[in-house]
Amino acid sequence: MSHPPSDEIAIDEVDPRATDALRCLNAYYDELARRFPGGFDVTRSRDPEAADMTAPRGVFLVARSVDRPVACAGLKGQGRWGEVKR
Repeated sequence: MSHPPSDEIAIDEVDPRATDALRCLNAYYDELARRFPGGFDVTRSRDPEAADMTAPRGVFLVARSVDRPVACAGLKGQGRWGEVKR
């Protein structure tokens, strides 16, 4: 894992089931629940399986600032095309 100065961001590939990945995803889901009038239920979304965002089918990235997770993204691939996930 990289250890950037406080004004830099490090981006690392992680398992989407890792603590930092889940922390980022849960913060995102909480934000959606606050923004949508009817809330947001992740169990009713088309959320991809973790296996879709691990090699060889994809990758999950977590951005960290001073070792604190601040963002995430999943990249899901199918041959010559890919899809960016939340």
